[in-house]
Amino acid sequence: MENDGLNQYDYLGFSGRDVLKMWTIFVNTLQEYCKKCIRCDFPWTGNVLATIPWTSNRGCTWQAIDMHKRLLDNFSFKSDAIWTLDTPNTGALIFNHNWVSAESDDPNDPKVELDTWKGCMTATFPNAPQASWKHCFHCGPGGPATGTPGTGDSGMGW
Repeated sequence: MENDGLNQYDYLGFSGRDVLKMWTIFVNTLQEYCKKCIRCDFPWTGNVLATIPWTSNRGCTWQAIDMHKRLLDNFSFKSDAIWTLDTPNTGALIFNHNWVSAESDDPNDPKVELDTWKGCMTATFPNAPQASWKHCFHCGPGGPATGTPGTGDSGMGW
C-alpha cells in the first residue's frame, strides 16, 4: 500500500508486511544491543549498570526512545497501514518502565508492543485473541535468535 493515494486500503484486513517489518527492526536492534552490551538479560541489573557513566548499558527509557526513532525512520512512507507509535510507561519514580507500542488505523491489525529492555515483542489481535503471540529473546551465545513471528518458534528465551 505504501500509504499512497492509489492504494489507501489494505483490503485483506491485516497489514502483515508492517508487522513483519517491525519484527525485523526489533530483532536487528536486539542483535545490535547485545553485541554492543547496550542491554543485558537481567533488566534490573542493566538499569543499575546504566547509571554508571563508563558502561555501555542503557536503561528502558533510552532503549524505548531509540526503538521509537528506528520505527519512525523505517515507517515514514512505506507501510500498508497508518501506525501510531507511542512510548508508554508504567510505575513511578525510579520504578517506571518504558516500551514502544504501535497501533494501526485498521481495527483488524494487532496492537504491537516492542520492549527491548525485556527483549519481548507482542502482537495482540483484538478480534482474534487466539492469534495473538509474544516472543522473548535473550542475548545468549550468538545473540538473539531470529525465529518467525506468530509461529511459537522464537528460537530461544521464551
